[in-house]
Amino acid sequence: MFQAGTTTPDAFKYDDAEIAELLFAHVANAVERIDVEARLVDERDRFAALFENVPDPVVSVRYEGDVPIVLKANPAFERTFGYDIDQLRGESLDAFVVPPESVERAAELNERGRQGQLVETEVERQTASGRRKFRLTVVPVDLGEDSPITYGVYTDITDQKRQRQRVEVLNRVLRHDLRNGMNIVKGCAEMLESADGDGHEYAKTIQRRADELISLAEKTRAVEQTLERDEGQLGSVDVVETVQTTAGSIEGKHDSVELSLSIPDSAHARADDMLRTAIRHVLDNAIVHNEGVASVSVDVSTDDQYVTVTIEDDGPGIPRAEWELLDDDREITQLRHASGLGLWLVNWVVTQSGVPSRSRRTASTAPA
Repeated sequence: MFQAGTTTPDAFKYDDAEIAELLFAHVANAVERIDVEARLVDERDRFAALFENVPDPVVSVRYEGDVPIVLKANPAFERTFGYDIDQLRGESLDAFVVPPESVERAAELNERGRQGQLVETEVERQTASGRRKFRLTVVPVDLGEDSPITYGVYTDITDQKRQRQRVEVLNRVLRHDLRNGMNIVKGCAEMLESADGDGHEYAKTIQRRADELISLAEKTRAVEQTLERDEGQLGSVDVVETVQTTAGSIEGKHDSVELSLSIPDSAHARADDMLRTAIRHVLDNAIVHNEGVASVSVDVSTDDQYVTVTIEDDGPGIPRAEWELLDDDREITQLRHASGLGLWLVNWVVTQSGVPSRSRRTASTAPA
């Protein structure tokens, strides 16, 4: 409240009243502006606190042409992708996190975000612990309009997708293989019971099928171990030593194999003991599905990012439908699943080490 008074009659003229009204209109506007600014500061502080403390990685970018230049990144982003904000600020986001094969799709998502579209999609990105799958939400500052600034929120769904895929595979493969195997065992047992003469062939079939079902149970246990293991348990493993030990075991187990190794003195990768199981399954697969003496070569190579184990043989190779299923993450159905758990186990062991496995009996692990 403001009051003005005088002892002189008629001291205030009409012009004085107008000046007072104008003065206090400016005062009212100033007070309102201060109030609005205070609310904006409060909202900015709350947004900054949310940006800093949200558990999902968040990054803001400004588009310069079609290049997303990093403005800010929260601590979760720094931890997940392994870069400090000082390394990222002013640089292209895609150059740090987008795998080479995803560059074109990343450019498409950038364009949609720049045009003011709200984008929600699944992507694969390179992180500090290897390749991971995310639910990416691109939020433009101005929805529906050209927006040079957008926010990207990355929600990690890698474990969720792996778990769903594993449940589907176990369900389909176990139902299919166990049912077929037990039907054959049951049929042979009935024939053996009613056979007048020698039932030797029926007994051999029962024994063979029983061995196959035991092997399936062992693979299922190995899958269970991959489901239970924690990525925090991964450490530095000498892949060369693992290959040599596994190759020696395979040669002792199989007579019909010519095995050659091309390996360096050592090659350490981020993995665990399940790597040995994965390599053994690939070698067994190469031998079992090869008629006669199998010629198998194992090559271990390294670069700045990966240790790669390549296993090749002179057999028929993995059926196209199976390695497409592993590579393309196609729908798993009763008629469209890998014929056994071995290749799936290899795929899961390798991807849980941080990189996608490659087709045709090749496994890669990220280095320590």
